[in-house]
Amino acid sequence: MKTFIAGAAALVAAAFVASSAGASTVVVYPGSGGWSNPAGENGNGTGSAAITTDSARSGNGSVELHGDRTRWVLGDLYSKTSNLGSFSSFTDLGFEYQIDPASTTICCDAKYSPALRVVVWDGNTKLDFVWEQAYQAGGYGAAGDVGTWNTVGAGGTFFKNGTSENDQHTIAYWAGTLSQNAYVSAVYIGVGSGIGAGYTAYADNVTANGTTYNFEAVPEPATWAMMIMGFGAVGSVVRRRQALAKA
Repeated sequence: MKTFIAGAAALVAAAFVASSAGASTVVVYPGSGGWSNPAGENGNGTGSAAITTDSARSGNGSVELHGDRTRWVLGDLYSKTSNLGSFSSFTDLGFEYQIDPASTTICCDAKYSPALRVVVWDGNTKLDFVWEQAYQAGGYGAAGDVGTWNTVGAGGTFFKNGTSENDQHTIAYWAGTLSQNAYVSAVYIGVGSGIGAGYTAYADNVTANGTTYNFEAVPEPATWAMMIMGFGAVGSVVRRRQALAKA
């Protein structure tokens, strides 16, 4: 019976996610979906990253990135055993972000953006490719006003960490410079060190390898209804099996 209950629970979980906009969208709630703010990735005692309702986007939540250095990660930043897929399949990388109107910086432009990064392994070589608004065409001037949402599409350009930030290319270009076996171990949104404790930004709808991750603080009412129906169905089946067992 345990196996059956586990299968039924899986159906409930599927219904829980089915409220997303489409088959290629995964709704991520706090503590689920593989995304996290790894221990040790928050700097100077002020950094933090978590799903909140403070600036909702495409639902009732988004990821809040606060303080001096923080990371919101899918996969593993340091282990080559984490494999999210071939690097060449991540040409659709993009996300949405907003700078909080109350945000302050001690080093940079008021429109300083979160960075979108992808960690790649090519054999034993670890590489980071980074998107930042500062190095896009038009720089910060091309971004929307503070307090508005910006959409970063698949046409954004990245630099290879450790080299010149001005050496900007698409992910498709960078993939062509590596072996066919190069793969991604992590995708993450980050804020750099030195930005200051008063910095706050939000991010949502991260697209990577054909999937868009939509961050929600709590399930929408329709999703709650689906969950309740699902748990009710599981309960009915369990009671029926118990009655048959007694008989």
